[in-house]
Amino acid sequence: MLRNGQHYRWVVAGFALSATLFVLEFFRTETSLRTGFIPWAFATLAFSYGSAVVAALRSRAVRSTVPRVAGWVAVVGLFGLAVFFLSVGLLGTAGSDLLSNADAPVAVMGTLVASLTSIVIVPAAVLVFGLGFIREARFPLWLRGLPLATAVALWAAVGLVAVL
Repeated sequence: MLRNGQHYRWVVAGFALSATLFVLEFFRTETSLRTGFIPWAFATLAFSYGSAVVAALRSRAVRSTVPRVAGWVAVVGLFGLAVFFLSVGLLGTAGSDLLSNADAPVAVMGTLVASLTSIVIVPAAVLVFGLGFIREARFPLWLRGLPLATAVALWAAVGLVAVL
């Protein structure tokens, strides 16, 4: 078991890796959520953030029942998104278009479930978890504010995409 906040260092490393993959993908000419480095970046980001929530839950950072349940819902949603994007990346690397073809029924259902999870379930669960986590004075304020900032950023990104 990692002590003294070492697990958060691994989470920051995961965030840095996913940001690097996003930057590398930015310089490619054809960009899609299902091709290139984007699925790998999303999988790394979802797994890293889910690991951070698990670490906070295991350290008993949140003592109230409702935020703890919301935290576990967020973890399941984040790990589900990580598996979805990992499978998109692996199948894309293997040359299969099972999940990258927009007309395939498996791709349609997977995209629908991943969209619902990433737009509604995970941000709402992270928001409820963050409201319980921000009250814990044992952690630095930047770390306590991370779940709330993430929920706001996710919904702001969805709103920005809807407007554009």
